[in-house]
Amino acid sequence: MSGIVGLFHRHGNAVGRRQVETMLQTLVHRGPDAGGVWTWANAGLGHRMLWTTPESLNEILPRASASGACVITADARIDNRAELIEQLDCAARRRGSRTAI
Repeated sequence: MSGIVGLFHRHGNAVGRRQVETMLQTLVHRGPDAGGVWTWANAGLGHRMLWTTPESLNEILPRASASGACVITADARIDNRAELIEQLDCAARRRGSRTAI
């Protein structure tokens, strides 16, 4: 299982990248393969990666949408990926915008 951290200052104080990186240092043992940090204004997310599947080798987390309006990080597996990709009509998206099937 990977390690995930999050920080939100409800009074509007900015979250610094260093704050999230410091939190992530305590979880290096949970995700020795890679790590990522996202911060914006008063929120921050961090992820320590533990690659357990071939698909996870292509993951970069946290991940932001192209517009930056939506950001996610998760330690999850979707078993019906092919079915969802077909139903959501995203099979034509360029390679690299999602992990491999």
